[in-house]
Amino acid sequence: MHKHIEISDELEKTFTPEQKQLFERYWKIGSEITAEENEQLFIFGYIIATQLNIEVKIK
Repeated sequence: MHKHIEISDELEKTFTPEQKQLFERYWKIGSEITAEENEQLFIFGYIIATQLNIEVKIK
């Protein structure tokens, strides 16, 4: 992650104001996608754990 931020900072130094604005939108959308994926993975893990718990109690 550190390297990713370092490269992003270097890129931003070369951007025009329009490019910087576009890159910030791109970065924000990427963060939103990551947050959504993390939430879905958490929910999936919870569902699996709950199902396994039910199956263990049945047996």
